[in-house]
This record gives sequence, C-alpha cells and structure tokens, in this order.
Amino acid sequence: MGLRNFELPGSQVLKVLELASKYRGPSRADLFALALAIALPGVLLISDKRLREAAENEGVPVHGTLWLLDEEAKTISDRFKVGSTLPEWVKKYEDFILGAVVDVVVAILNRIGFFEHTEIAEPDSKPA
Repeated sequence: MGLRNFELPGSQVLKVLELASKYRGPSRADLFALALAIALPGVLLISDKRLREAAENEGVPVHGTLWLLDEEAKTISDRFKVGSTLPEWVKKYEDFILGAVVDVVVAILNRIGFFEHTEIAEPDSKPA
C-alpha cells in the first residue's frame, strides 16, 4: 500500500474528457483519479459524494476515508489480540487508545486539508 505516481496515456486523458462531459460535479483532478481507477482497475478512497456517485456509475469500487481509518484500527486491534502479552491496563483501555489514535489521525488529516474538496472552476465561454 502507499502512494504511487502514474502517468495516463493519451487514451486515458480522452477518457477524462468523456467523464467530464458525463459528470459535471467532480473536479478534473477527481476525474483523472476515476479514469486511472477504471484503467488499472483500482479502488477509490474518497470523501466526495459527487465523485462517489460517478465512480459507482462506472463500476469502480469506492471507500470513504473513515473506512480506511476503521480498517487500520481493526488491524492494530488484531495485532494486539493475537498472542498478546500486553499489560492489563493496555487491554483495559484498548478501545480508548485506538479511539485516541483515530482522533489524532483525523485531526492531522483535517489540518492538512485532506477532507476538503476544491473544485477547479471552468472558464466561462464568451461568444466571439
């Protein structure tokens, strides 16, 4: 897992233009992500309702950002439970500790603007 850079070939850039004519809500950057998810195929991790609807219409699996945090919390919890020899006080406060970790991660993501959605405004067309 992690972030990777991808370059879209010309045919996929054309797919972005096709998606842009079909879906007016998502930004161009969102549509590039959707085109890439269609081409790979991949899963989109998103928090934008309009992109979620477009992705679902295109048959691309989607998950929200809170799903990712929940999955990570489950993974951490499972690691603690399997053959765990943690002190009793950690076991007693496990849910609180995991909740605090999730709260900190969400706060960091909010601070860096992860949950904000910025739309790229289309230039107004002026008659010639």
